[in-house]
Amino acid sequence: AYHGVEERILDPRIQTLHLPLPLFESHIRYLAGHFEVISCPDLHQRLREGRGLDGRQVLVTFDDGYRNNRTVVQPLMESLGLPFSIFVCTDFVGTDRRLPTYLLRAAIHLTEARQAHLESLDLSLDLRDDEARSRAVQEVSRRLKASPQVLVRRVLEDLRGLLSEERWSEVDGRFASDGLLSWEEMVLMRDEGVTVGSHGKGHVILHARQELDLVHDQIGGSRR
Repeated sequence: AYHGVEERILDPRIQTLHLPLPLFESHIRYLAGHFEVISCPDLHQRLREGRGLDGRQVLVTFDDGYRNNRTVVQPLMESLGLPFSIFVCTDFVGTDRRLPTYLLRAAIHLTEARQAHLESLDLSLDLRDDEARSRAVQEVSRRLKASPQVLVRRVLEDLRGLLSEERWSEVDGRFASDGLLSWEEMVLMRDEGVTVGSHGKGHVILHARQELDLVHDQIGGSRR
């Protein structure tokens, strides 16, 4: 259950979901040496046939669909002859957009403001130091996870306002690790043996406060 892997982590506060390549490689070599790494289609077939599962099987999966799944992960996994799967958010595929979790971390950790007020949540943030900013990230994240999507969009607009568009351009360029795959790249990965699955359309948490039509669209729309 991974997300991304990078050869070099520039700022772990922002690249929280990405592992440095040497650490990831040590994980994978351990798994390959102690377990049977299988693919999602292989698991499906074994479940259907009721065979070949004894607690030693492992799936290696990546959520969200980061471009480094192709540029960093795939070469390593192919060199070791191991399968893996990616689960993508289709609204973000082939765009320059970034996921909400990245926007949250980057906005709060990289703004020059020492305090901020998010109108959408009527929430004042103490940003005096790294520890306070980490607490702010945790609090806003907690609220985002429990909010309906209409409120989430307003919160993300407030967060984007903590940095200028020029600053966002510089930050996005620096943290290319959070860039997402294109459709062309995904097709190549699929053709080269990587399993591609659905992680919803817009990285929306499908809790009881979301409208039912939105939930259906996130699931069915992403698969279509």
